[in-house]
Amino acid sequence: MKLLILVYILIILASIPSTCSTTRSKNNNNIETEDALKVRQMYIETYENYLKYAYPHDELKPLSCSGARTLGNYSLTLIDSLDGLVMLGDEQRFFEAVEKVSRVSFDLDINVSVFETNIRILGYILLLSKDV
Repeated sequence: MKLLILVYILIILASIPSTCSTTRSKNNNNIETEDALKVRQMYIETYENYLKYAYPHDELKPLSCSGARTLGNYSLTLIDSLDGLVMLGDEQRFFEAVEKVSRVSFDLDINVSVFETNIRILGYILLLSKDV
């Protein structure tokens, strides 16, 4: 299962055009506007805060700056972040996240949120299995 997830992640990464990580000035057919750069900074800041305060838990509790195992203890926020890192063209953080995801164990005898697991893990795998 882990190998399947990693293969699908690498397929989607390979299908994203390399221009996703290109920044050009406003005078040269700007690909990333000032607002887009702010969004990128905010995404990276929240991602880094998840890693700092909550990883390997499922979610970051923003008021207490702590992690919560609310959805099955599968590091779901980390899995959710993969496509965002690809869209931002942040290959270094993406591959670091893939390494962390490869260590997630799904062999647990616990109660899980079926809905969250389906939309955040199985849904992601199904999306990646379609032709892009």
